[in-house]
Amino acid sequence: MKSEVELWTELATKLSSTRSFRDALGTYQQCVTQRMQMAAEDGRRMSDEYQRFLQKFTRLLPNGWQTGRT
Repeated sequence: MKSEVELWTELATKLSSTRSFRDALGTYQQCVTQRMQMAAEDGRRMSDEYQRFLQKFTRLLPNGWQTGRT
């Protein structure tokens, strides 16, 4: 997985070699699309980690322990 710094550095390199506005726009669009995919992957990983944390936490709770409800 590329880091965000690598992604934007690569964009700058590619933009410096573009010959038209249309090429530059397409290059930028590809970069933004890739960044959005990276953000979605990060979100999925965070969600998975949070879910694992909750599962472990609930196993540690004593059976029948009330969570503040009466």
